[in-house]
Parts: sequence; C-alpha cells; structure tokens
Amino acid sequence: MRVLREDGSGYELDDDEIVFFTTHNNVISVHTRTERYIVPTTLDQLSKAYQDLSFDKVDRSYSVRMDRIAGYHAVRKAVYFEEETTDHTKYAPVSEPNMKKVLKHLEKKKDQP
Repeated sequence: MRVLREDGSGYELDDDEIVFFTTHNNVISVHTRTERYIVPTTLDQLSKAYQDLSFDKVDRSYSVRMDRIAGYHAVRKAVYFEEETTDHTKYAPVSEPNMKKVLKHLEKKKDQP
C-alpha cells in the first residue's frame, strides 16, 4: 500500500505490517505496531479493499485486522495487538455493539491450537 509518512514523503508499506485503520477529522491513518501513516481514501473504502485480510470495523472510526488482535482490555474497552503490553502499546477502542463480535473472535482464536 502506498502511504504518506507524517513528513509528507511517500512510502510503500507492506500489507502484512498493518494492524488497524482509523479516521479522525477526515484524515485516514494506517497503523502498524509502531508507526502511523496517512492515506488519501475513506475508512469504508479501506475496509472493503482489505476485507480479505480480515479487517473489520470495531468502532465507528476504527477498522482492525481481526487476526492480529492479541487481547481485549476490559477497563479500556479496547483491543491490543501485542501479547506483552507496555506504555507504548497501541489500542483500538471497541464500541458496545461490536464487543460481542470481538470477544467471540478472541474465544475462537483461543480454542485454535
């Protein structure tokens, strides 16, 4: 995926690095575990284009790669993408209507060897 760094320079991002997309003030961000990039499109277009990579909306402004979710933080009501969480761990909020879908996905993932 062709994205923009925060300094405006272009960058070719490997799809396998992406963990979630978000929108804020009509700006679409692509997040990896450590970086954030900008892409000129809409969240709905990205979600559809990356549906085969298991992206799904978990909140009005967040579409996450479901197979990359490592766990759910009940206090924050958010998913995270690393087994070991730190102060720098990225979280994506989960809205109440999507909570059941996320928890079901995590339960199913836990049951797989």
